[in-house]
Amino acid sequence: MDTKHDIPYREIGEQDDELLEQLWKQLPDSQEDPFIADQGFKDLQGRIQRKLRIKRRFRILTAGSIAAALITGVLIFRTLIPSEQVSTAIAQLQDMGVTISDDQVILKMGNEVVMSLDSAACIEQNTADNVALQTAAGKKLALASERILKLEVPAGRHFQMTLSDGTKVWLNASSTLEYPASFEGKKERRVRLTGEAFFEVCRNEKCPFYVETGNQESVQVLGTSFNINAYPENSKHFTTLVTGKISYQVEEGKEPIILSPDQQVSFDCVSGDMKVAQVDASAFTAWKDGWIYFEDETLPDLAKRLSRVYGVEIKVAERLRNYSFSGKISYERGVDYITRLMEETNGVVCEVENGVLWLR
Repeated sequence: MDTKHDIPYREIGEQDDELLEQLWKQLPDSQEDPFIADQGFKDLQGRIQRKLRIKRRFRILTAGSIAAALITGVLIFRTLIPSEQVSTAIAQLQDMGVTISDDQVILKMGNEVVMSLDSAACIEQNTADNVALQTAAGKKLALASERILKLEVPAGRHFQMTLSDGTKVWLNASSTLEYPASFEGKKERRVRLTGEAFFEVCRNEKCPFYVETGNQESVQVLGTSFNINAYPENSKHFTTLVTGKISYQVEEGKEPIILSPDQQVSFDCVSGDMKVAQVDASAFTAWKDGWIYFEDETLPDLAKRLSRVYGVEIKVAERLRNYSFSGKISYERGVDYITRLMEETNGVVCEVENGVLWLR
């Protein structure tokens, strides 16, 4: 039976006064934060204030399943505690006994690993033959302009690359981008993506930009910003347009689909069906700003995404496979609050076995 998660309430008693005092002290005053403007946040703020004022029992949102514990922990505490870096969250997972992937972002030429990279890099082209890779850490590497480069971003990592034409690419975890060191002298700019990436393409009408993915999918652009989610293990791929206009085509010779801003085309890799929908594009690009957005997503799919973000293995018990959830999770969140909610969750148990996080 499919179960859409209905987040319940739990009773907080007098023993939780210290926690509530800490929460209240950390409530931001600024109304500019979009989370503060959210009605759910205002309701929570009011409940905490009433609790501290009249010292009686009240209710606070918490989770009814392990994924909801993750979701709720972030939605409530994201604006209540100082931001923590993903590295801190990962360290806390390690303290729980979860095995964390320590793979690095690498750049390849052919089968040769050229170097490991940090958080960002760009390709500088001073002349047709003078091409170099510049990293955020100050490393510089001369490149042959005709070489094809392969950027591999493992689970638990994200990376931003600026191509030689000025196009910016944000690569999500477990993604790969193949591209030429230089587009100089070419009639088109063509790259190949496996996984997920957000593109800000520099406009050049004389040299259109193409993104190829699996299943013969191709996106043609002139100058625009868009997101492609095309992980090979997923049954559906999604292309979402933020600004400009793109042409989406599955096979050469077939009629392309033209997308306008806030439109998304989904491609079913099994049936070959394509659908165009009107969406809020920002929800599908939130990942590059440190957020995971999900709507009616099954727990196994959500666990898969969390596994990519943190470079951990998460498995879901069969009885929870039809649970679905909606929400928004910040990468920068404190695991201590989340694990506390996990322990208090009724009906679902979080266990670590041989480095694997199990949801049962």
